[in-house]
Amino acid sequence: MPSHATPTPSGWRTAVCLTLAWMIGLNGCADDPERGGGDGAPCVDNGDCLPSFVCFASQCTPLCNDSGDCPRKSQVCDDGVCREASDPSCTEDGDCTTPGRCELAEGAICRGAVCLYPARPDLSRCPLAGEDPPGGYCAAGACVECTEPEHCGPSPTGNAACFDAVCTNRACSFELEVNRVCEAQQCAEGLLLVERHCDSSGACPAASPPWASCGGYACNDAGDDCLTTCQNPDDCTGGLDCLPGNVCESPRAVGEACTFPGECASEFCADGVCCDTACDGICQRCDDVDGVPGECHLVAAGNDPDDECTSRRTNCDQDHCSGAGPFCEPQLDGIECGSRSCDGPQWTMQTCAAGQCADAVLVESCNDGNPCTDDNCDPVTGCSNPENADSCNDGDSCTYDDACDRGSCSGTPITCNNDSDYNEYPACGASRSCNGTPSCNVSTYRDVNCTCGDFCCPSDMSSANCCLMACV
Repeated sequence: MPSHATPTPSGWRTAVCLTLAWMIGLNGCADDPERGGGDGAPCVDNGDCLPSFVCFASQCTPLCNDSGDCPRKSQVCDDGVCREASDPSCTEDGDCTTPGRCELAEGAICRGAVCLYPARPDLSRCPLAGEDPPGGYCAAGACVECTEPEHCGPSPTGNAACFDAVCTNRACSFELEVNRVCEAQQCAEGLLLVERHCDSSGACPAASPPWASCGGYACNDAGDDCLTTCQNPDDCTGGLDCLPGNVCESPRAVGEACTFPGECASEFCADGVCCDTACDGICQRCDDVDGVPGECHLVAAGNDPDDECTSRRTNCDQDHCSGAGPFCEPQLDGIECGSRSCDGPQWTMQTCAAGQCADAVLVESCNDGNPCTDDNCDPVTGCSNPENADSCNDGDSCTYDDACDRGSCSGTPITCNNDSDYNEYPACGASRSCNGTPSCNVSTYRDVNCTCGDFCCPSDMSSANCCLMACV
C-alpha cells in the first residue's frame, strides 16, 4: 500500500523540485528516467513514479500531509494524497477494482476519493511494459527488471519447487528439472508420506501409493522417517508393544513361543512358551512335555526332564517326579547309590533300599570255575576273566605236561607200541589197553571176580579170566 509519509532523505531532490514548482506555479518536476515519473507523468502503478508519488488516475501524484504540500494550487491534500478537488476517483471501497502491476485488489480502500491498494509481496512476478508472460518482479510496490535469479520469485506455472529461476538480459525465465524432489518425505502417525518428484509437465504428483506403513513403528522426532527399533511402548503403534529385542510386536498368546516374560500377554514365560501362570515349582512344566503347551501342569510320575529331583538328591532320597504334586519321590530299590568294592573275587556295591543307601551287596562272583582264566575284580568295572597259561590237570591219565592254552587245559598224549607197554606206563591205569597205535583205548574186558572196574588187559585174555593186574 502506498506510504503517506513525507519525502525521505533519498527524495530531497524531488521535494525541492515540488516546492519550487508550487512557488512558481509549475505543473511538476521533470521525469527522472532512473527514478520514475514526476507529477503528472503517465503511470500504470506506483512503481512508475518517483518516490513520495503514487499513481492516481494514471498519473503520478505527490503524497502530502496537507494541501500546502501539493505542487498545484488546484489540488488539495485528501487523506495524504494530492488530487484535483473536482476529480474524485472513488466514493467507497468497492470502487477500487483496478490495482497496479504490484498491487492487490483484495483489501483496497477508498480514502479521500483515492483508491489505496495493498502492495503485492516483494519478488512477486509482474509484467514489464507490454510483456507476457511476466518477466519482472515486484520490489516495494514497483515492477522492476531482474538483476539476480532471486529477484524472479517462484515459477508462475507448475510447482515452484520443480523450476530454477534464471535472470537473463534483465528478464526472468524458469528451467524445469524433471525428477527433482518437490515434496520431501514426511512421517505421521506411523505412516510414511513418500517423497514426490517433478514430472515432465512441472507438476509434483503424489507417489503411488502415496503412503507406506511404518510396520508398527512410530515416526522419528524429526517427522521425516519411521523408527526401526523401539525403546518403550510409545515407539510402537497399532496396539503393538515394545518387546525384548527392541521390536514392536503384538503380545504373544498363551502357548506361543517366547524368550522373555515381557513378550507374553500373560507376562509369564516358562519352558520356552507363554504360560498361564509362573509355573516355577518343582516337577512343573508349561510346554508340550506331559501336557498342553501354555497350561502349567505336573510332570508325569517317574520323569524328571529338568533334573530338578536328581539335582536335589542326597543318596536315595529324591530321584524322580511323583506325578501327584510338585515334589520328588525316592529312588527305586536296587538302584546303585554309594560305593563299589571288591571282596576277594566278589564284586559288591551299595544300592537303594526304602529311600536309603544300604550296605554293599554282592553283584557278581568273579570265579568262573575255569583254572585257565584269572578271576579279577575291579571296583569300578567289576569282574573280568582273562586267559592264562598256567599248568593244570586235564583229568586224563594218558597225557602228561598238562597246561592251559586259549582258556582250556590239555596235555601231551602218552604213546605205547603194544599191549605189554601198559606196565611201563602205569599212568594209563588199569582201564586202558594199547590198540597198536600211539594211544590207549578203553578196555571193555571185565571179570566177575574183579570188582574195581575196567582193567587195561592183554588182548589175548578172554573176558572169562581175570586180568593179571591187581585191582587198583
